[in-house]
Amino acid sequence: MVSIGLKALVGYMVQIINMVINRKYFILGLVVFYLIQFLSPNKIVYFSSYGVAIFFFYLSTKNLSYSIFCSLVLSIFSDVGLAGSWFLMQPKELDLGSGWMITPMTVLLLSLLPFSISRKISNFCQTDIVIFIIFILSVLSFLFFPYTNSFLGLISLVEIIILYYILRQYTTKDNLKEISVLVISMLIFQTVLGLLQLVLRHPVGILAESASLNSNPFGITAAENQNLFRLTGTFGHPNLFASFLLVTLPFLFLKINKNRKLLFLTFLSSIVLVFTYSRAAWIFLVIVSLLMTYKRIMQFLLDKHVIKRLFTGFAVICISIFLLSPYISERIDTFSEAFSPGGSMDTRFMLWREGVNIIAQYPLTGVGLNRSLQTYATNPTTDIFDTKTPSGFSRIHNMFLEIGSEEGFPAMILFIVFLYLVIRQYFASKRDYPKNTAFYGLLGLIGMSMLNPFFHSSQFRLYFLLSAIILV
Repeated sequence: MVSIGLKALVGYMVQIINMVINRKYFILGLVVFYLIQFLSPNKIVYFSSYGVAIFFFYLSTKNLSYSIFCSLVLSIFSDVGLAGSWFLMQPKELDLGSGWMITPMTVLLLSLLPFSISRKISNFCQTDIVIFIIFILSVLSFLFFPYTNSFLGLISLVEIIILYYILRQYTTKDNLKEISVLVISMLIFQTVLGLLQLVLRHPVGILAESASLNSNPFGITAAENQNLFRLTGTFGHPNLFASFLLVTLPFLFLKINKNRKLLFLTFLSSIVLVFTYSRAAWIFLVIVSLLMTYKRIMQFLLDKHVIKRLFTGFAVICISIFLLSPYISERIDTFSEAFSPGGSMDTRFMLWREGVNIIAQYPLTGVGLNRSLQTYATNPTTDIFDTKTPSGFSRIHNMFLEIGSEEGFPAMILFIVFLYLVIRQYFASKRDYPKNTAFYGLLGLIGMSMLNPFFHSSQFRLYFLLSAIILV
């Protein structure tokens, strides 16, 4: 009996040791991955970082398809691609940008497809049907408007729909912890990069920084104040970076209770968000933070150490506001200018009017994927282009109007229904840490989508990552 007990104990200890070693491989893979991302001299090396991550993930999990899936989750946040100049949208003289490019996500989706063909979604639900109907409507819209731009848009959308179903296949209750680690690791990388940009007052100059590749090496400044340098992380625009931070910050914030060390990292990430100078992100950060902390505050007030904690929390908030007040007030001073002719909000209002006008003219089919900007750039109903030249930054700054103008009113309603079903599932299920983080991230993303053109950006993918977590 003693020998049997000893064997069982030894076996248990071996399992624990293997688990620790495997966990180290997983973390080591992330460290090597981000080092390559930061030091990549060219896109070939940059793309290879995802293969290196797969190698280390495989050492940890001994499961090739799941290792590719983990690398796929990391690729969702990438804005770097190949061959974008081969797929420029028409007419080229309008500088509408690339309609599609080969991204790390593209390569990983193709790698994972053979493993996914025979794999089923364990909890098939209404949202999966809604996404398929949206795909059918997209195909019908392309048949009505078989233009080059629409074809490129259809390729991108098919890619994202495949991503959604693969996320649904591979996201399970058992691997939500690893997915959270992947998201938090990306947040740490982006926070460090953002802090470096803040110190340098310009992009760091690494390949992963899309803003320096797509605009200029000096970065992006606020439209109303050229002295306000805006942080972009690896994204092509500060608003994209701000929305990423809004989505991922809950993954840290809701872990603070279990690990107080994360409080400082959460604080740094919040500071980086402030220096994106996205006023909308500031507002949604406050709203989402209040929603996340409401129950905790009620419990907090019943704690016997409430006075000490309240004083500490109040002191930290006051000091932070005092230190950041010059920068915040400088951006707030531009708020009225945003509503003046040619300001950022005035431009948004005109773009919304262009989007509503297209939906009114083409309510069932829209004008085709990737063609809303082309349509009002060549025949605007407002005077938006009297003082500025059309470009990729002139898309409709409302994701829902984007969808409606390009795919028709039914597609826009169906996407809203999709989000409603996801949120309803959240309230109907057990609300644990992963689902809470995804839900609050989703709220922030929806808020930012009301003011930004995310339909054809990497941020659109985040809807499906968050939904996959909630729908488990």
